[in-house]
Amino acid sequence: MITSLQNATIKHIFHIKDKPKVRKKESLFIMEGIKSIEQVDEDCIKLRVVSQAFAEAYASYMQSMDPRKTRVVSDAVFKHLSDEVTPQGILALVTIHKYCWSDILSRKNPLILILEAVRDPGNMGTIIRTADAVQADGILISKDCVDVYNPKTVRSTMGSICHIPIMDNRAIEKDILELKENNIHIVATHLRGKHYLYDLDMKQPLGLLFGNESRGISKKIADSADQWIKIPMLGRAESLNAGVAASICMYEAIRQRLQQ
Repeated sequence: MITSLQNATIKHIFHIKDKPKVRKKESLFIMEGIKSIEQVDEDCIKLRVVSQAFAEAYASYMQSMDPRKTRVVSDAVFKHLSDEVTPQGILALVTIHKYCWSDILSRKNPLILILEAVRDPGNMGTIIRTADAVQADGILISKDCVDVYNPKTVRSTMGSICHIPIMDNRAIEKDILELKENNIHIVATHLRGKHYLYDLDMKQPLGLLFGNESRGISKKIADSADQWIKIPMLGRAESLNAGVAASICMYEAIRQRLQQ
């Protein structure tokens, strides 16, 4: 059992947890919790780390783990490693899957999310989780978005981050041109949209574009869209949470597609 924070494995996990450049270089991120980790293919798990209390409470579960990829640490060490307020006692180092255009554009009648400057980890996690729920075909994430693989974002996806093609650190202006060349209709949610989302044909190949929580979509990116739409807002609220707005649009798209 590892009891020291100076242990090489523990130091390595801290670097993965705290340094985006290390995550990118090693193509690894941290995922916590039984339910989330169970969403990950075994081949993608490089290492599991469990607390002493977890190992004792879940002895039968421990038997299902590959001992070559499992480390037990003291409860005190695990508390330092965990990003949770109340740690479950299990985390994993997971491989970041690298996707390319063919993973998205080869899909029939694709539904693609395009995100510009979404900064809140909770919003990002909600969008990824909802995209997984509706079986969207991919997510393109601009360079100025929150790091998809930071622990807060990963936790809020509840494992969905492993289920959907994600391409991050993108120059989305160029990506939008690429999508258009592949006959994908680009739609931006915009307060100056002339039509509600319910008036849009969402059964066609579609790219849904969403922007920053406070500023919305930048003018340059908004102008690159084929169409602007708006979500009905009858009360006094000025705007919707980015995760909520994206979820509303995705579920309208899936509603229309299920009626085909």
